[in-house]
Amino acid sequence: MSKKIEMKVVPVEETANIDKLKLAAKNFKDYMNQQYKEAVAYNPDTSTIARVTVNKWLQVPGAVAEALELPGLPIGNITHVYGKPNTGKTTLLMQCIAAAQKQGILPILILTEHKFDFNRLSTFMGADPEAMLVFHADKIEQVYSYIEKILRDLAAGKIVVETEEGKDVVIDMSTQDCFIFVDSIGNTLSEAELEYEVEEHDKSMGKTAKALRTLTKRVNLLLNKVRQRCGILLLNQSYMSMPSYGPAVETPYGGDGVPYSCVLNLRFKRVGDLKMTSNNKEIVIGLETKIEVKKNHVSHKMAHASVFTVASGMISATKEALEEYKKKHLR
Repeated sequence: MSKKIEMKVVPVEETANIDKLKLAAKNFKDYMNQQYKEAVAYNPDTSTIARVTVNKWLQVPGAVAEALELPGLPIGNITHVYGKPNTGKTTLLMQCIAAAQKQGILPILILTEHKFDFNRLSTFMGADPEAMLVFHADKIEQVYSYIEKILRDLAAGKIVVETEEGKDVVIDMSTQDCFIFVDSIGNTLSEAELEYEVEEHDKSMGKTAKALRTLTKRVNLLLNKVRQRCGILLLNQSYMSMPSYGPAVETPYGGDGVPYSCVLNLRFKRVGDLKMTSNNKEIVIGLETKIEVKKNHVSHKMAHASVFTVASGMISATKEALEEYKKKHLR
C-alpha cells in the first residue's frame, strides 16, 4: 500500500516572513560588500604608529630604494631577505657591499655557500674584494658566533682577525662603521639538525627554528650596544610548508625565528626570465624579481614592486633601463 503524501499549504503570513528574511539577507550581503570596499580603500596614516627610528642608512641603488620605498637598509638593525634559489638575493647583497664601500662602511661577509662570485662583485658591481673582511662558516651556530664576536669587538673599538698563519690582525674600529652580510643561513645545517636522522625531519626543523630565534635575539641585544655603527643583512632560503588548513605557504628556513627579531623582512620572488637574441640564438640575460615587504617596523609601508636583476645588479623594471643595460654591457 502506497504511503499517503501530505501537502502543506503555507499561510500568507509565513510567505511574507520568508520574503522579509530574503530581504534581510540581501541587505546584510550589501552591507558586507560595502564594508569590504571600504576596508580595501582604507589608507591608514602610519605617521603616528610607533616605529623604529633610523639615523643612518646603507644607501642602495635607486631601483631597490624605489621598490622598498626606503632610502636603503637601516644601520643598527637586522634586515632579513628570503626566497627560493635564483631570485636575486645575492645580487642585492653584492650591490650593498659595493654601496657600503662607496659610503666608507667596512663590509664584513660571512659565507656558508661555496659559490660566491668575487669576480662578478669586482667586475660588474665595482667593489674591491680586498677591502672587506670575509669569513667562512659550516654551521649556523658558527655563523652567529662570528656575528657575536664582530659585535663584541666593535663595542671594544677594534676587530681582531686571525690569519691563515695563525697571527692576529687588529683593525681599528673606533671611528669606523661596518655592515655584516650573511650568505646564507638557509643553506646551512645546524647542530640541532645533525642530531636527528632523516626520518625525524620535522623534529630537526623545530629545533633549528628554536635555535635561530634564540641566536638572532641574542645578536639583536649585542647590536643594541653599537646601534649607530653596524647593520646586518641576512640572506635566507625558503620552502613550501603545509599549514593546518589552506594551501601551501612559502616559508623562510627556520620559520619565524629570524623575522621575529628583524625590523625589515623582504621576500624575493622570481617572476620570469629576461631574454634577448644574440647570433640568432635566444639567451637569458637576467630575471625579473618581485620584492615584497613582509614586515616593516621602520615606516610600516608594505611595498611590493618588481626590478630587473642582471649581471651588474638590480635596475628599474622598465624597457628603457633594460635597453641601456644591453648597450653598456652586452655588445
